[in-house]
Amino acid sequence: MNRSSGEYELPWVRVHGVQEYVDSPRILAEFPDIHVTYNLQPSLLWQIMDYVQISAQEQEKGGLYQYIGAIDDHLKWIWKLITDPASLSADERAKMQQQFFWINGYMFDDDGNDPYFDPRYAELNALKGARPFTDQELMDAAGLSLLWEISPELHDSLGISDLRGKSGFTKDDIIALISAQRTVLSQVVNDYAEVQAMGNELITSPFYHPILPLLCDRGWETEA
Repeated sequence: MNRSSGEYELPWVRVHGVQEYVDSPRILAEFPDIHVTYNLQPSLLWQIMDYVQISAQEQEKGGLYQYIGAIDDHLKWIWKLITDPASLSADERAKMQQQFFWINGYMFDDDGNDPYFDPRYAELNALKGARPFTDQELMDAAGLSLLWEISPELHDSLGISDLRGKSGFTKDDIIALISAQRTVLSQVVNDYAEVQAMGNELITSPFYHPILPLLCDRGWETEA
C-alpha cells in the first residue's frame, strides 16, 4: 500500500484473491483424503479484508468505495473510465491498454471447443499493440479483465457468465463485476476455515513477509 495515498498501486492481492486463493481450497475439498498445510500470512489476510470491509469513513467518500473497501491503480483507472473518461491521462490510458491483459491468457486461445475462449477479449488482446483504444474498447477490456480475474468456476453462481465475450460493456456491468469481486474476496477466509475443519492445517508467520528484512537491508547481497 502507498501510505501517502492509502491506496494499493498494484492489484495482485485482489486479482489472486478472486481466483487462486478460492480455487485452491475448493479443489482440495473435492479430495478429502488429501491433507495439506496452508501458510496464511497476516499481511495477506489484512489486505484481503481491506478490500471486503467498507469503513464508515470510506462510505462517506462514496464513489468507488460504495462497492469495494480498497482501491488499487487498476480500479482507480476503471472508475475514471466509467465516470469521467476525459480525466484519464494519456499515460493512464496506455497503461490500461497493456495492463488489463496481465492475466492467465487461457481465454485468448481458441482450441476449437474451449468453454473459456473469449473472442472479444482475444480480439482486444490482438489489437492492444496496434493503436490506442477507444473509450468503449477500454471499457470492454476493463470489463473482461475484471470478469476473467474471477475464477470461471464461480461465474454461474455470481450471475456473471452472460458477460463472457461481451462487446459494449456499460457502467452497470463494470460495477456489477467490482461487486462480484468483493463477494468472492469475502469468502476467502471461510473457504480456508472449511478445509481446516476437514483436517487440513493452517499456519501463519510474522505479519510481513519473512524475507522483508533482507529486502530492506541494503548491501546484504554483497555480504553473502
